[in-house]
Amino acid sequence: SAEAAFPLNYCSDVLGTRHFCDSLAKYLGRAYGGPVSPSWLMTTGGVSHGLDLATAALSRPGDTVLCESPTYFLVHQIFADHGLRIESLPTDADGLDTCALEARCEDSGKPPPRLLYLVPSHGNPSGATLPEARRSRLVELARKHGFYVLAD
Repeated sequence: SAEAAFPLNYCSDVLGTRHFCDSLAKYLGRAYGGPVSPSWLMTTGGVSHGLDLATAALSRPGDTVLCESPTYFLVHQIFADHGLRIESLPTDADGLDTCALEARCEDSGKPPPRLLYLVPSHGNPSGATLPEARRSRLVELARKHGFYVLAD
């Protein structure tokens, strides 16, 4: 195919080339041990671009986003550009403190979060990797309290 002849060439398909998305879906399916459809994937110009697109799609100005602290140094400006209220959550040697997340979500004096941003694997800048039990708890809390998780 023409795509295979020029593997590093830019394409006009904003979601990514068919070959790339098919290959990525197969890799992710093996890596995560479950099905991944190419239709679920979209390439971006980098993590900041992806976060900007996700934030625009999933939030409105005035919504609250929770972020682990410390976190990716460019993310605060992305959220501020979208008019979000940014709140920090503590971390420890294993990453995001899910007990603090739960306490924040159940605080009736604060607006419910719309988004939670974290880097669960090889955290930036901490290097922490969130253990499986905390990942499961995080998903339970997201379902219970209705917020989206932006996992970088």
